[in-house]
Amino acid sequence: MSMNTNETYRRKEIETGLAGALADLADRGYKQKFRREPNRLCCIELYRWITPDQFAVDESYYFEEISRPDIDRMVYAITTHDGVKGFLVDSCGVYADNMSFEMFQKLEVKI
Repeated sequence: MSMNTNETYRRKEIETGLAGALADLADRGYKQKFRREPNRLCCIELYRWITPDQFAVDESYYFEEISRPDIDRMVYAITTHDGVKGFLVDSCGVYADNMSFEMFQKLEVKI
């Protein structure tokens, strides 16, 4: 599996919103829920921590709430180096947590 981040990002718009995007990802096998920490991802269900060099972002989705800019979200479809598929829902903008440079590079959306 290629981990080339230059080719892993693409912006998609889902008419059914965040719930529709998550349902679509689940239908395609992205079932594990990841949480972003400053320098890695965490998968509570599998009791695993995944560093930036151990995962690839297959797709990314941006959801903007015009009436409430504090709730903009990014959804990432993620595959780990050993084939686990899951998703990360992350906040955008001023309310996003700090993260390491490596995580920033991995999750940076290239349009």
